[in-house]
Amino acid sequence: MPKELEALFNSKVRPKILKLFFQNEKALFSLKEIAKRCQIPKKITKKELERLRKIKLFQVKIQKRKRFYSLNPKFLFLSEIRAMIFRMFPLYLADLKSFFRKDKKIKLLVASGIFLQEKKSPADLLFVEDKIKKSRISRKIKKLESEIGKDIKWTLLSGEEFEYRLKMNDRFLRDIFDHAHKKIIDKLKI
Repeated sequence: MPKELEALFNSKVRPKILKLFFQNEKALFSLKEIAKRCQIPKKITKKELERLRKIKLFQVKIQKRKRFYSLNPKFLFLSEIRAMIFRMFPLYLADLKSFFRKDKKIKLLVASGIFLQEKKSPADLLFVEDKIKKSRISRKIKKLESEIGKDIKWTLLSGEEFEYRLKMNDRFLRDIFDHAHKKIIDKLKI
């Protein structure tokens, strides 16, 4: 996270919360969901949300006796804050490589979708590895989602399944490779 933004907001967690809301502008989130998605303790999340609500950046809606937070579309500087957040936190492809570089089991990692502003891609990330450990990849994806503030559509295939689908001219793979994509890790030399 850029130090300028931390200094500007006087917080490490506030920019994460803002990214979540700006990536999902029309969504309503409960305290528990915000804390989980941003990977911030619930107590700290509540304190930050109240600060943002006091300046009227967020609004609270009560549904079934539960509080839900959303952006206040009437907030005076909403578009300026949105622009600043997105300028400070672009989705760099190089960051993806460093994020997954320690995972030696990944044979192929292809980025598309939200990472390249490709709306027609069926997946944002495609992983190929032989010894599939979905839980390991899932933990990393959750961390990455907390950093970018958006759900990531991802697929994990074994090397054998990937080769079969490639030979069969599988529509899913074709949709990824026919649209904008970037190979982040390519040990298969595709």
